[in-house]
Amino acid sequence: MVGPATGGLLGAWLGPSAPAYFAAVVTAVTALLSLVILPESLAPENRAATFSLSDLHPFKVIADAFRHPDLRPLLLLLLLIGVPMAGTQANLNVFAIDVVHFGSTEVGLLVSALGVINVAVQGGLLRILLPRIGGRPSGARRSRG
Repeated sequence: MVGPATGGLLGAWLGPSAPAYFAAVVTAVTALLSLVILPESLAPENRAATFSLSDLHPFKVIADAFRHPDLRPLLLLLLLIGVPMAGTQANLNVFAIDVVHFGSTEVGLLVSALGVINVAVQGGLLRILLPRIGGRPSGARRSRG
């Protein structure tokens, strides 16, 4: 929620490339601090003896996940929800700039406001609605249970 607003303000004050440079610096600092400060949480006996770059190939990881029957419905739902949401987020910025004539600050604040609404719905409204309408565990939770 802070990122889009910060990017919008930086873009308005320092130019359109400023948010990208700022994000790169924040990412580098986060990676460095993660390497230095965070301890390894996986016990030595549970670590893989060998590691290759092919283990990181995204299609291999996705194919491995689809081999678990419990994960298939959840991954399919993620795909069916994630792809349209990504398209909406990408086109919302274009719409706001071209049709509504928003600047970078307004677009950043708009996306931040949507993030606040998302947190309010998931963190607040669902806590009220779920006890009233009921909820059921996801497929993965149900099968373990």
